[in-house]
Amino acid sequence: MPICSLGFCCGDRGLIRRRQWRRICWENGGNSSVDLIARIEKLEQDTRSSATVVRVLSRQLEKLGTRFRVTRKALKDPIAEAAALAKKNSEVTRALAMQEDILEKELVEIQNVLLLMQAKKQLELIVAIGKAGRLIESNLGSDEEQCSTGESIPVSGKELNELEIQAAGDGNRT
Repeated sequence: MPICSLGFCCGDRGLIRRRQWRRICWENGGNSSVDLIARIEKLEQDTRSSATVVRVLSRQLEKLGTRFRVTRKALKDPIAEAAALAKKNSEVTRALAMQEDILEKELVEIQNVLLLMQAKKQLELIVAIGKAGRLIESNLGSDEEQCSTGESIPVSGKELNELEIQAAGDGNRT
């Protein structure tokens, strides 16, 4: 009984396959051999065109891979040089900024010293003018006393010129 059932199953499967094959073939008008050959030829043609496309794309991919490797190798050194140059520029910029701060502080100190020196010179000039004015007043005062008493002032022209030059020289120092 198992042998009969095995034979029946195999025969049944064959029958089912034939019916499916007939459905596929007869759906297109009954020309099963022409339809099958046309389908096989179309399938072969599609396979060939797909293989051609795959080969072309494979070659292009290889070329792009090669170009990418060459470009990466070619750009590796310039990129490294640019990075080193940027780092160097950054360090130089930092050093210049520090130097600028130092020079600004020194400039402020120098300006303060110059202002103090100018104030001192102005003070000296005021004092010198005051002394010259007192000397002239004292000389004039003693002249008036001597004139009223009738005595002459023993001031030479040289001393008078020196006083005038000193007063004029102090005025030019501002």
